[in-house]
Amino acid sequence: IATLGPLIHNPQEVKRLESLGIYARDTFEEIRENTVLIRTHGVAPSVYEEARKRGLELYDCTCPFVNKVQRIAHEHSQNGYLVLILGNRNHPEVQGILGWAGEHGVAFQDIAELESLNLAGRRVCLVAQTTENLERFEKAEQALRQYELAELTVFNTICSATRERQSAALELAGTVDIMLVIGGSNSANTQKLANICRQNGCRTEHIERADKIHHASSQFVAPVVGYCHCCHIIFVLFYSPICI
Repeated sequence: IATLGPLIHNPQEVKRLESLGIYARDTFEEIRENTVLIRTHGVAPSVYEEARKRGLELYDCTCPFVNKVQRIAHEHSQNGYLVLILGNRNHPEVQGILGWAGEHGVAFQDIAELESLNLAGRRVCLVAQTTENLERFEKAEQALRQYELAELTVFNTICSATRERQSAALELAGTVDIMLVIGGSNSANTQKLANICRQNGCRTEHIERADKIHHASSQFVAPVVGYCHCCHIIFVLFYSPICI
């Protein structure tokens, strides 16, 4: 089985999956398998068409939350809206959503980018990458309401699990000396969790493997709280300088 891109942003898990016969391929040209799995990030309509042309058996594992954003983007772009997507334009999820929005989709990461768009008199639909930060999304909505738009339709498409993780991480960050956020270094979810903790003033270490825990927490006596994004487990480590 081939997956279009890594199935999960966790190099250790990707390697384990390879041992089971599931291989990450970046392009169709690299695929030697007959079966292709669409990962949770989703893809643009053109990817489905290319898979059909090549006669590949397709398993669509797009996350339901992502699928919802894709439908919103497609429907509103077809009805003449400019679809604005708050998120990382280089992330596969956002690229897929842009594909569903077609010529009427624009991704942005910073509110300042809105100034370069000709928004006056436009009908605008605002959505977000499912792993976005809620505060950033609300600020983007507030900024758009300052423009003389013909219409603004807002869909909070941040998934509930993401919101819960971010709220829990923020709360924990206010009670400890250091936060260990565990997950792939290229994981958007994990990066955002780490940034939220840092913004709360808590020293935060984003680590990918267990062997990095000792180094990250070696100078602390107080409890160290870690949050594992992959398995949603919160753990507390008690270290003493004497035994480190």
